[in-house]
Amino acid sequence: MIKTRLIKQLGSFSRYLSQFAYDFLAPLTLFAVLVKIDAPASIFLLCAVPV
Repeated sequence: MIKTRLIKQLGSFSRYLSQFAYDFLAPLTLFAVLVKIDAPASIFLLCAVPV
């Protein structure tokens, strides 16, 4: 019973891992591209992401 419940919880969690990876990588990619163009603006945007 407990094993089955744990497997179901891990299965539902795995659906969100791809979205979590995108949410983590998108701001870093944006920063990497924009830092060459405008460093202060890219730093501001990187700091504003968690907000």
